[in-house]
Amino acid sequence: DSKVVVFPHRPSRIGGPGSFQTHLESKLVEDGHIVSYASDKIRVKPDTVLIVGGTRKVFWLLLQKLRGVRIVHRLDGKNWQESMANDGFLRMFKSRLINYLLWGIKSCLADAVIYQSKFIESIWNKKEFPDKSGSKRGHIIYNSVPLHIFYPIGKDCIKNNVFEIVCIEGNVKGSPAIKILRSIHKLQVNVFGQVSNEVLDSFEKNPKTNILFQGEVERDYVPRALSGFKIFLNLETNPPCPNAVIEALAAGVPVIGFDSGSLKELVGDGGIVLAYGSANSWSLEPPDCELLNNCIEDITSNYGYYSQNARKRAELMFSLDTMYQKYCEVLFKI
Repeated sequence: DSKVVVFPHRPSRIGGPGSFQTHLESKLVEDGHIVSYASDKIRVKPDTVLIVGGTRKVFWLLLQKLRGVRIVHRLDGKNWQESMANDGFLRMFKSRLINYLLWGIKSCLADAVIYQSKFIESIWNKKEFPDKSGSKRGHIIYNSVPLHIFYPIGKDCIKNNVFEIVCIEGNVKGSPAIKILRSIHKLQVNVFGQVSNEVLDSFEKNPKTNILFQGEVERDYVPRALSGFKIFLNLETNPPCPNAVIEALAAGVPVIGFDSGSLKELVGDGGIVLAYGSANSWSLEPPDCELLNNCIEDITSNYGYYSQNARKRAELMFSLDTMYQKYCEVLFKI
């Protein structure tokens, strides 16, 4: 039967949440369901409301709750970088307010909660944000990508392969990102995404010729950016479940990064996840980068092995069809 699924907001043009919502909407429409948004003000009672991350439309959500509409909340990571005291009181206050708003939606309005990873489940159910809703409402469903769009292109090994490192992030910020980028000596690094003034100022004052900031990337261009002999470098600290990492794995691009957030949970043997070291990632202390270049050389020396493993892992864990089926089970209470 055709169902009506309403999202509070339209998908954003860039970033992981927008990519996820776009893929899910396409599958819902392909399957004969109706996709709408809160701003459409449709008269038909929705079957389900899916909140991707958060929303300010709390009164609209309350109205849907009173109408008996099923509400599903897909939780992203906490707003933690902005809530650090050294970012200023107003930003810290706003960020913590958003976190408690998300917790309120999760605990009081949602009929079911979807966590993007085990890491996300763990941080939202700590003492600060206790889970009073009961374990039956929580589901871990990894993000996914369409494997027919993201697949290995130009990965056939030949002599004298030219390797490049690619970073694709919604936002590149923080001292860990600066240190990681500065630690790479040999290969060219193409950085796609919004870049904070802190990062840009660092490289303007002390340039590094192999680091190239390419600006924001349109979603349709990402498969091309991942073609050829690329290595994906994760720059996000404590990533919740980054779509860009999953896209890289699906494209047969080995992933390298440091063990924080969900990265190790996602990458498996499709790359190398280094120990973060004694630094505290939650305080934005940079990781220990001493072994980074050695691990990059290991990947370039065994590129076929890592590339094949990356693709196999994506096929096993991050198929869009598998994710869609799991979402339908939660959205429509199958």
